[in-house]
Amino acid sequence: MLIKLLKELTRRNVLRVAAIYIIVAWLISRFTEFAAPALGLPPAFGAFVDFLIFIGLPICAFLSWRYDYEEDGLVVTQPATAEELASSYALSRMDVILFGVMSLILAVIGLDTFFPAETVLTDRRDVVQNTQQTQRDISSVQKIEPSGSPSVAVLPFADESEAQDQEYFSDGVAEEILNALVTIRDLRVPGRTSSFAYKGTELSIKDIASQLRVEHILEGSVRKQADRLRVSVRLIQVADDAVIWSEAFNGSVSDIFDMQETIATQVASNLEVVLTGAQKAALAKRQTDNLEAHTAYLIGQKFLGARVGDNLPRAIESFEQSVSLDPEYAPAWAGLAAAHALMPQYRLVDFKETYTQAELNARRAIQIDPAMAEPYAVLGWIYLQRRDYANMKREFDKALSLDPNNITTNLWSGIGNVAVGKIAEADRRFSFVVERDPVALVGLHMQSLVSWMIGEKEEAQRRASRTFQLGYAPSGLQLGELAGEQGDLEASANYIALGMRGMATGFDEVERTIMGQGLFGDEALRTRAVQLTDEYAASDRPKTEIFIPYFLVRVGEVERGFRLYIENRAAFDPLIYYAIWGPHGEKARQHPAFAVFAEQLGLVSYWEQYGWPDVCDKPEETILSCGVL
Repeated sequence: MLIKLLKELTRRNVLRVAAIYIIVAWLISRFTEFAAPALGLPPAFGAFVDFLIFIGLPICAFLSWRYDYEEDGLVVTQPATAEELASSYALSRMDVILFGVMSLILAVIGLDTFFPAETVLTDRRDVVQNTQQTQRDISSVQKIEPSGSPSVAVLPFADESEAQDQEYFSDGVAEEILNALVTIRDLRVPGRTSSFAYKGTELSIKDIASQLRVEHILEGSVRKQADRLRVSVRLIQVADDAVIWSEAFNGSVSDIFDMQETIATQVASNLEVVLTGAQKAALAKRQTDNLEAHTAYLIGQKFLGARVGDNLPRAIESFEQSVSLDPEYAPAWAGLAAAHALMPQYRLVDFKETYTQAELNARRAIQIDPAMAEPYAVLGWIYLQRRDYANMKREFDKALSLDPNNITTNLWSGIGNVAVGKIAEADRRFSFVVERDPVALVGLHMQSLVSWMIGEKEEAQRRASRTFQLGYAPSGLQLGELAGEQGDLEASANYIALGMRGMATGFDEVERTIMGQGLFGDEALRTRAVQLTDEYAASDRPKTEIFIPYFLVRVGEVERGFRLYIENRAAFDPLIYYAIWGPHGEKARQHPAFAVFAEQLGLVSYWEQYGWPDVCDKPEETILSCGVL
């Protein structure tokens, strides 16, 4: 009887249809699982899709049993004749493949259902591709010495919600606690970039603590179901793997602000950090009571941290939703300002218009909360891009006075100090960034550039190599400089071409190679590269190539390089200053056109107010004297 049923199911293509249905349904279910959180859909959407899939299977099986598709369209399948039942039905190759794939999917579903992965505090689920190799790379970026001050790293919290769709919320809880702890001046807390780099890794707590140079680790989990919330945390003393404090907080989602404040306060207390009255007030400060606005803000923060692709536009969308729900929510306005300020570096947009929008949002945040550091840092960054160095310094100084430990402010301020020739101060800022955020690639890159500028070639080589291996393409420019100085012209050209690719250049691969060969090549190669810059300067294309002024200054075409830089209006163009203040910049600094160039950009007025560059003396009359760094 069973054999006859299987024959009939095969003859009517029921088994084939079922296999195809299960494969397609599984793919739809997996897609929904990942897409729904990104699209902001509620958890019930995934359950609804699964319900439709469940009831769809028997319907498809019945239709397949009842009907067949022929040249004339759908026809009712006739019962099998005695001869057909007596014959055997062999499975086709397609059937075998479909059944194999279906069996594999059913096995995965069964294992996931009956043998789920354990959910523990040390389980950081979102596995990063090539995790182990990535962490080996990270660990070799910098040798670490123990810190003498109290220190704690806040790792991303695990999402223990039933649908696993609250990652943005669990990450947001951890990040808010991290941001609160950073404001405590007697406590060293690594930045988000470094702490969250260990998400999903298999490294031990001791390995992570060693690489982040901390004595303590705070980890936790968040379970959010409808309006109910459970946040579990534990503070680990790494030296003896002892849990010195742990607690689970239960309540409604509206209690999250109080939970975050309590956790930050308890961490400080257990680390024996004495909180001042101002610090206690800062921890207790609540920026909004609107949970929907806060949720949209957390989603925006997640996209803002990702940067690349379409993440910044999505961050802007989320922040705009947040401020529409609560127009007095200062952090959301600051996030909106930061997203707009960063947009020109990652997307082809009108940077003048974008910076204008960023400034408006930053000033709105300051209007609501003048004690907030982030919007001042955004303003400093905008003034740097506008080449308004006096206002740049004013805003960065204000941001640093409000929050001297802010990683982004120190990074951007360091870049600004390079622009005005304050290389020692830039080195101090970048060193602080790497100390606090040892996995922040931009900080590592900037620190390696300054090492090269001040003549620490071996250190520059080590740092640039590790940053490049970790995927930061602009480090190729520095590696090209170092290779050229060592006489390896082929490697130099290749590295520079790769570095240019990371600068959002409009030059194609052949043109980038020509430019790379021209930097250290013979007279013929250099002439060929300079001709390419002539074609660029004479063309109608927008003058936004940040490498061209740098290249011209480096090869001795100083006046042309200065002139083209004045014409250039790229979104992020301080690169020329690394040529001017770097080890090959003496000719540019002593060129007669330099004083005019510095005057046109407002650098001279800046220096008159805030002091001369590290390698320049106060000018006698109109002569600006700048020597060797």
